[in-house]
Amino acid sequence: MTVDKSKLLTLGGGLVSTDDLLLETNEEIGKRAIWFATRASLLAGAALLPSGVVAHDGMVSYVKDGGSSIDDLPDWSALGGIIDAMHHYQPTDSGIQQAINRAIAAASALGGGAVMLVNKGAVYAATGSIVPKTGAHLFGFGRPTIRLANGVNKSLIESENFLALSGTNSGLGVSNVSIRDMILDANRANNTGAGANEGHCVALFGRDFLLQDLLLKDARRRGLHTEYGTGAVGVSPFNARLRGVTINTAGEDGWYNKVSDLHLDSVNIRSAGQNTDNSFDAIYLGASGGVRGVNLNVWRGGGGASTTHRYSLNIEGGASTIHGLNLETAKTANLRLGSNRNSITGLVSYNMLIGALYHAIVDGNSNTLDMIVQAGGVTGEATTAFGVKLGDVIAVSSNEVHVAMTGHSGGLLDFANSGGLNKVTGEIYRPTGGAFYTGTVRSTDRVDITADGASPTEQASYSKKAGSGGSITPVGTTQAGAALLRHTVNRVYTTSSSNDATLLPKAAAGLELTVGNIGTVTISVFPTGADNHQGLAASAAYTIPAGASRIFKALSSTEWGAV
Repeated sequence: MTVDKSKLLTLGGGLVSTDDLLLETNEEIGKRAIWFATRASLLAGAALLPSGVVAHDGMVSYVKDGGSSIDDLPDWSALGGIIDAMHHYQPTDSGIQQAINRAIAAASALGGGAVMLVNKGAVYAATGSIVPKTGAHLFGFGRPTIRLANGVNKSLIESENFLALSGTNSGLGVSNVSIRDMILDANRANNTGAGANEGHCVALFGRDFLLQDLLLKDARRRGLHTEYGTGAVGVSPFNARLRGVTINTAGEDGWYNKVSDLHLDSVNIRSAGQNTDNSFDAIYLGASGGVRGVNLNVWRGGGGASTTHRYSLNIEGGASTIHGLNLETAKTANLRLGSNRNSITGLVSYNMLIGALYHAIVDGNSNTLDMIVQAGGVTGEATTAFGVKLGDVIAVSSNEVHVAMTGHSGGLLDFANSGGLNKVTGEIYRPTGGAFYTGTVRSTDRVDITADGASPTEQASYSKKAGSGGSITPVGTTQAGAALLRHTVNRVYTTSSSNDATLLPKAAAGLELTVGNIGTVTISVFPTGADNHQGLAASAAYTIPAGASRIFKALSSTEWGAV
């Protein structure tokens, strides 16, 4: 587009920008735009502008397209409102939210449009809530900062009728809303008296919204609360989108979501749950699920500080798919899958804090989990935490789990409440000995896990195929060279040598194996390391005569019983 700037600049200083008269705006129509401060300056400059240009008078945008719908602008047609919020500022206003809310109301009344807030080098103070309405899009130019004033004790941004709709299964609420390119500061230190479900940085009840390139910080309660009726479905392909959103410090959940069919990309949560230790989640995904996303990062600023979140990611809505996650510094677990049909891949979990027992808890069915567990080195790290717990409140089944774990003395897996039909694979490198798995493996579970370490004490493996046992050939006559019993049901064949040796895995309370001597001579069954058979000395072998079988059950983490 060619424009004679010198002529436009003679129109009484009516342009928003004199540095570059062309501003990139209005993605929907893909046009270049010129901003005028008043309608008079727009009318004066209209004849100088070529076809296809978009012009704004601070309230409404127009395109020069040969239309005839505007009386005083022949050849122009109206677009949705693109409004400069400061054109609605009044000298008696106590805060910027009043001007923004007037501009939002004007855009919504036009049937939809954008409200722009320009960064003028200072922080805008809000003495009340900014209220998004259907069809209105709030965006910053130059990424301005809006800060909640002291003692307001409200949410900085709260959608229309949020308090009345929150917690209901309503299909009402706002729609076709976006908030972009801003820093939003809820000033938690000076807003300590917020009522129930208030004091969030951003709170939305609705559908079909976009949150993009935002920093939400210092919320007394939740950094971001997004919600919609669980039985209501939006009219667009995806009910909501988050792109490039960072939430830095929240008293309760970092992000609390009950909107289904939501897409996200590049969401970063820092220091959630600051009001009460181990009580809130960095990210809570509820409702009916269907969240799809990439690139999630959760952490606690201040290293091993005492107050932190319960779960880094807590999924209670099913059918979610997320890839590429870095989760750390939780007090209970970095991941909880509390629902069915979720797929979590490319997860790295580390820096679990003291008191944490697991990196991940699978408490649903038909989930897929692929994760790496490693030591992060933060002060107060719980390196004794297990990798994954299968089953907590319910007996779980039909899950597929793979874990690779290093730098932890805790075990790889806890089959705490397996309901069977789970497929589990994993590897662990242990700096010290200890049970590398525990709990009861069901007959229909498929398991293939190995442990390695700096010495033979840390080396072990366990493998079981659903519905079948395995054949073992004993080796030598000592513990050091014995053949590992790798299956739930082990059939041992021997040559003519009596007392050929087999080796039980590391004892873990509740672990159970069957060993059948199919050969013609006695076999020896050694425990691992300094473990012992009940009534026998440490490391001593138990013998099984030819043609006999025994069931070995771990009575503790060091002792086996046989029947």
